[in-house]
Amino acid sequence: MSRVRFYPLRIALVAVLAAGVAFMTAGTYASAQTQPPSQTGQHRGNRVVGTIQSVAGDSFVVAARDGKTYTVRAAANTKVFTQAPARLSDIKTGDAVRILASKEQDGSLTAVAVQDVPAGLALGGRGGAAGGQRAGSNGNGANSNRIFVAGSVVSLNGTSMSVASRDGTSTTVAIPASARISRMHGVPWTSLAAGARISALGTLNSDGSFSATTIMVMTRTR
Repeated sequence: MSRVRFYPLRIALVAVLAAGVAFMTAGTYASAQTQPPSQTGQHRGNRVVGTIQSVAGDSFVVAARDGKTYTVRAAANTKVFTQAPARLSDIKTGDAVRILASKEQDGSLTAVAVQDVPAGLALGGRGGAAGGQRAGSNGNGANSNRIFVAGSVVSLNGTSMSVASRDGTSTTVAIPASARISRMHGVPWTSLAAGARISALGTLNSDGSFSATTIMVMTRTR
């Protein structure tokens, strides 16, 4: 599977995992931005982020840059999600989306990248329709020309999309051919392998292990 090199939305996805996995998935979310973790792996509250070092049975070891490791355990109901490149035609009315858009001089929005969660694909938490508009980031500070739009797809009209946030606010975004589009989908727990970078939501146990309820694969092994 080819890697989706769209870091702002990947960051947004990781962000939602920490908040309860409203979308894509720990600090702040798709309708808010966050910076990528500074370590290869780390534990923050109910989230473990890192690179899988080894897999054994129903558990795997996540390695951190500081030398710490966390044993993450999965159960039969643990959900595992990843993202793959998609086309605009793959997005349907009712899907949840997170869009990184450029704000034009006339106030209109043009998508740079779109991340789609199919309707009915439960990532956990509150669902993916909350959001609205929030200022984006270029990775080095605020960029007033970049906007994150989060919500449910109300309509698709050629190369534009209408997105409604939970409060009913509707935003229209133009989707040019140059926009990078990715789509979330579930994968088997058994597909996880050493080398994959993941963000896991769950509970830290008294023995130091971590029981995962939801796992987001941020990068896949080649």
